[in-house]
Amino acid sequence: MLESSSLRTVVGMSALFVWIYLSNRFEIHPVYAMGVQIAGSIGIYVWSKMGKSSVISVDASADVADAPSLSDLEFVQGSSGALTSASTIVLIFWATWCQNSRTAMYGIETAYKKLKSRGVLFVGITAEAESTVEAFLRRKSAGITFPCAVDASGTIARACGIMSTPEARIVYKGKVLWSGEASGTSIEKAVRAVLFENSEDRSKQDGKRKRA
Repeated sequence: MLESSSLRTVVGMSALFVWIYLSNRFEIHPVYAMGVQIAGSIGIYVWSKMGKSSVISVDASADVADAPSLSDLEFVQGSSGALTSASTIVLIFWATWCQNSRTAMYGIETAYKKLKSRGVLFVGITAEAESTVEAFLRRKSAGITFPCAVDASGTIARACGIMSTPEARIVYKGKVLWSGEASGTSIEKAVRAVLFENSEDRSKQDGKRKRA
Protein backbone atom coordinates (compact mmCIF):
# COMPACT_ATOMS: atom_id res chain seq x y z
CA MET A 1 0.00 0.00 0.00
CA LEU A 2 1.47 3.30 -1.08
CA GLU A 3 1.31 6.75 0.43
CA SER A 4 -1.44 8.76 -1.30
CA SER A 5 0.93 11.33 -2.77
CA SER A 6 3.36 8.61 -3.87
CA LEU A 7 0.62 6.75 -5.73
CA ARG A 8 -0.37 9.88 -7.62
CA THR A 9 3.29 10.56 -8.45
CA VAL A 10 3.78 7.04 -9.85
CA VAL A 11 0.68 7.36 -12.03
CA GLY A 12 1.69 10.81 -13.27
CA MET A 13 5.28 9.81 -14.02
CA SER A 14 4.11 6.74 -15.91
CA ALA A 15 1.91 8.92 -18.11
CA LEU A 16 4.81 11.31 -18.71
CA PHE A 17 7.15 8.48 -19.73
CA VAL A 18 4.52 7.19 -22.15
CA TRP A 19 4.34 10.68 -23.72
CA ILE A 20 8.13 10.88 -24.03
CA TYR A 21 8.17 7.48 -25.74
CA LEU A 22 5.39 8.43 -28.16
CA SER A 23 6.95 11.81 -28.97
CA ASN A 24 10.21 10.06 -29.90
CA ARG A 25 8.47 7.21 -31.70
CA PHE A 26 6.37 9.46 -33.93
CA GLU A 27 8.93 12.30 -34.23
CA ILE A 28 6.76 15.03 -32.70
CA HIS A 29 8.33 18.50 -33.02
CA PRO A 30 10.96 18.86 -30.24
CA VAL A 31 9.70 22.28 -29.06
CA TYR A 32 6.12 21.03 -28.75
CA ALA A 33 7.23 17.82 -27.05
CA MET A 34 9.42 19.71 -24.56
CA GLY A 35 6.56 22.12 -23.72
CA VAL A 36 4.23 19.27 -22.96
CA GLN A 37 6.88 17.54 -20.84
CA ILE A 38 7.49 20.68 -18.76
CA ALA A 39 3.76 21.27 -18.30
CA GLY A 40 3.32 17.62 -17.40
CA SER A 41 6.10 17.73 -14.81
CA ILE A 42 4.54 20.77 -13.14
CA GLY A 43 1.14 19.10 -13.20
CA ILE A 44 2.51 15.93 -11.60
CA TYR A 45 4.14 17.93 -8.82
CA VAL A 46 0.95 19.85 -8.06
CA TRP A 47 -1.20 16.70 -8.24
CA SER A 48 1.13 14.82 -5.90
CA LYS A 49 0.65 17.55 -3.28
CA MET A 50 -3.10 17.66 -3.55
CA GLY A 51 -5.38 15.85 -1.16
CA LYS A 52 -8.60 14.21 -2.26
CA SER A 53 -11.99 13.92 -0.66
CA SER A 54 -15.37 12.69 -1.69
CA VAL A 55 -18.58 13.61 0.07
CA ILE A 56 -20.61 10.54 -0.79
CA SER A 57 -23.56 11.90 1.18
CA VAL A 58 -23.87 13.58 4.56
CA ASP A 59 -27.47 12.39 4.82
CA ALA A 60 -27.73 9.01 6.55
CA SER A 61 -31.08 8.35 4.86
CA ALA A 62 -29.45 8.37 1.41
CA ASP A 63 -28.74 5.17 -0.51
CA VAL A 64 -25.06 4.71 0.31
CA ALA A 65 -22.81 1.73 1.02
CA ASP A 66 -22.92 -0.10 4.31
CA ALA A 67 -19.76 0.05 6.39
CA PRO A 68 -17.83 -3.21 6.83
CA SER A 69 -17.92 -5.05 10.13
CA LEU A 70 -15.24 -3.87 12.55
CA SER A 71 -15.54 -6.85 14.87
CA ASP A 72 -12.24 -8.42 13.73
CA LEU A 73 -10.12 -5.41 14.68
CA GLU A 74 -7.45 -6.11 17.28
CA PHE A 75 -7.10 -2.99 19.44
CA VAL A 76 -3.62 -2.03 20.61
CA GLN A 77 -4.83 1.25 22.13
CA GLY A 78 -8.34 1.76 23.46
CA SER A 79 -10.95 -1.00 23.23
CA SER A 80 -13.66 -2.28 20.91
CA GLY A 81 -16.39 -1.49 23.43
CA ALA A 82 -17.09 1.98 22.04
CA LEU A 83 -17.79 0.57 18.57
CA THR A 84 -21.24 -0.59 19.63
CA SER A 85 -22.34 2.72 21.12
CA ALA A 86 -20.78 5.28 18.74
CA SER A 87 -23.05 6.49 15.94
CA THR A 88 -20.22 8.37 14.20
CA ILE A 89 -16.91 6.63 13.61
CA VAL A 90 -13.90 8.04 11.78
CA LEU A 91 -11.72 5.27 10.34
CA ILE A 92 -8.16 6.40 9.69
CA PHE A 93 -6.09 4.04 7.56
CA TRP A 94 -2.42 4.68 8.22
CA ALA A 95 0.96 3.04 8.70
CA THR A 96 3.85 3.71 11.06
CA TRP A 97 6.33 3.61 8.15
CA CYS A 98 4.37 6.18 6.13
CA GLN A 99 5.77 9.70 6.60
CA ASN A 100 2.55 11.30 5.38
CA SER A 101 0.60 9.24 7.94
CA ARG A 102 2.85 10.29 10.79
CA THR A 103 2.60 13.94 9.80
CA ALA A 104 -1.18 13.80 9.37
CA MET A 105 -1.67 12.23 12.79
CA TYR A 106 -0.89 15.52 14.58
CA GLY A 107 -3.79 17.28 12.88
CA ILE A 108 -6.05 14.25 13.28
CA GLU A 109 -5.30 14.15 17.02
CA THR A 110 -6.36 17.82 17.25
CA ALA A 111 -9.62 17.05 15.42
CA TYR A 112 -10.22 14.08 17.73
CA LYS A 113 -9.87 16.23 20.84
CA LYS A 114 -12.35 18.75 19.41
CA LEU A 115 -14.93 16.16 18.42
CA LYS A 116 -14.77 13.42 21.05
CA SER A 117 -17.10 15.35 23.38
CA ARG A 118 -19.76 15.01 20.69
CA GLY A 119 -19.54 11.25 20.80
CA VAL A 120 -17.39 10.86 17.68
CA LEU A 121 -15.11 7.82 17.80
CA PHE A 122 -11.77 7.89 15.96
CA VAL A 123 -10.05 4.59 15.14
CA GLY A 124 -6.62 4.35 13.53
CA ILE A 125 -6.32 1.17 11.44
CA THR A 126 -3.17 -0.45 10.09
CA ALA A 127 -2.23 -3.91 8.84
CA GLU A 128 1.12 -3.92 10.64
CA ALA A 129 2.11 -6.22 13.48
CA GLU A 130 0.67 -5.33 16.88
CA SER A 131 4.15 -5.09 18.40
CA THR A 132 5.20 -2.56 15.75
CA VAL A 133 2.16 -0.38 16.38
CA GLU A 134 2.47 -0.63 20.17
CA ALA A 135 6.14 0.42 20.04
CA PHE A 136 5.27 3.41 17.86
CA LEU A 137 2.38 4.55 20.06
CA ARG A 138 4.54 4.35 23.20
CA ARG A 139 6.80 7.06 21.85
CA LYS A 140 6.06 10.40 23.42
CA SER A 141 6.62 12.08 20.07
CA ALA A 142 3.79 10.07 18.49
CA GLY A 143 1.20 12.05 20.45
CA ILE A 144 -1.69 9.78 19.46
CA THR A 145 -4.36 9.22 22.13
CA PHE A 146 -7.33 7.98 20.10
CA PRO A 147 -7.95 4.22 19.72
CA CYS A 148 -5.77 2.33 17.26
CA ALA A 149 -6.26 -1.19 15.96
CA VAL A 150 -4.77 -3.77 13.64
CA ASP A 151 -6.60 -5.10 10.58
CA ALA A 152 -4.17 -7.97 10.07
CA SER A 153 -5.93 -9.52 7.08
CA GLY A 154 -6.59 -6.17 5.40
CA THR A 155 -10.26 -7.12 5.04
CA ILE A 156 -11.60 -3.79 6.29
CA ALA A 157 -9.18 -1.76 4.17
CA ARG A 158 -10.20 -3.70 1.05
CA ALA A 159 -13.90 -3.32 1.85
CA CYS A 160 -13.39 0.44 2.15
CA GLY A 161 -11.46 0.61 -1.12
CA ILE A 162 -8.23 1.78 0.51
CA MET A 163 -5.37 1.92 -1.98
CA SER A 164 -2.96 4.24 -0.18
CA THR A 165 -2.26 5.87 3.18
CA PRO A 166 -3.29 8.00 4.90
CA GLU A 167 -6.97 7.81 4.00
CA ALA A 168 -10.12 8.18 6.05
CA ARG A 169 -13.74 7.08 5.99
CA ILE A 170 -16.56 8.54 8.07
CA VAL A 171 -19.18 6.04 9.14
CA TYR A 172 -22.53 7.26 10.46
CA LYS A 173 -24.99 4.69 11.80
CA GLY A 174 -23.44 1.93 9.75
CA LYS A 175 -23.18 3.90 6.48
CA VAL A 176 -20.01 5.20 4.83
CA LEU A 177 -20.84 8.88 4.21
CA TRP A 178 -17.43 10.37 3.41
CA SER A 179 -14.09 9.27 2.03
CA GLY A 180 -10.89 11.21 1.58
CA GLU A 181 -7.21 11.61 2.28
CA ALA A 182 -6.84 11.88 6.03
CA SER A 183 -6.10 15.31 7.45
CA GLY A 184 -7.36 16.89 10.64
CA THR A 185 -8.97 19.85 8.87
CA SER A 186 -10.84 17.86 6.23
CA ILE A 187 -12.02 15.26 8.74
CA GLU A 188 -13.26 17.90 11.18
CA LYS A 189 -15.21 19.73 8.47
CA ALA A 190 -16.73 16.52 7.15
CA VAL A 191 -17.72 15.25 10.59
CA ARG A 192 -19.38 18.54 11.48
CA ALA A 193 -21.30 18.42 8.19
CA VAL A 194 -22.45 14.87 8.89
CA LEU A 195 -23.49 15.69 12.45
CA PHE A 196 -25.42 18.80 11.39
CA GLU A 197 -27.16 17.14 8.44
CA ASN A 198 -28.49 14.38 10.68
CA SER A 199 -29.20 16.49 13.76
CA GLU A 200 -32.30 17.97 15.33
CA ASP A 201 -30.96 21.41 14.39
CA ARG A 202 -31.21 20.51 10.70
CA SER A 203 -34.72 19.13 11.20
CA LYS A 204 -35.77 22.38 12.89
CA GLN A 205 -34.20 24.41 10.10
CA ASP A 206 -36.05 22.39 7.45
CA GLY A 207 -39.29 22.91 9.38
CA LYS A 208 -38.79 26.67 9.40
CA ARG A 209 -38.16 26.66 5.64
CA LYS A 210 -41.37 24.73 5.00
CA ARG A 211 -43.40 27.14 7.13
CA ALA A 212 -41.84 30.09 5.33
